[in-house]
Amino acid sequence: ESVPVATLGTVAVAAAVAAGAPVPVAVSLGLSIVGYKLTSSFLSSSFVRDAFIKARLVGVDLNKPTTKRDAAGNLVRPVEGPLVPEAAGVLAGTVYLVCMFVFIPVPFVHESSSWGGMGGGGGYVAQGSYYSEDGNWMWNGSEWVPAR
Repeated sequence: ESVPVATLGTVAVAAAVAAGAPVPVAVSLGLSIVGYKLTSSFLSSSFVRDAFIKARLVGVDLNKPTTKRDAAGNLVRPVEGPLVPEAAGVLAGTVYLVCMFVFIPVPFVHESSSWGGMGGGGGYVAQGSYYSEDGNWMWNGSEWVPAR
């Protein structure tokens, strides 16, 4: 691969944020690109294919013209043909789970005050309004107003 996976993800996140996308959407885009590249590199690896074949987690591709058939075109038993690593979906599922576990905290961290959002940061909520930590300002849903 000519471009490292992490670089593609970082560029995608930066481009999406620059275009005005919310941070969680941009991170989701970056993780989806990283997940795709990882999955495709795993599945195209001859090492992975050989490991599945060695573990006998394979099937026969019945739609290939090289699969053995009789004169009428019916499959000949036992079926002989190119082996396909059937359990390769486990790799895609694992990459998906890793991407999801990495993404789970993003919407919550994005809303914390360290990212410039309203949440976290030590303020408190009373009567449906968000108050600043010192209690002098109140968020009424669209702007900060003096609390007193």
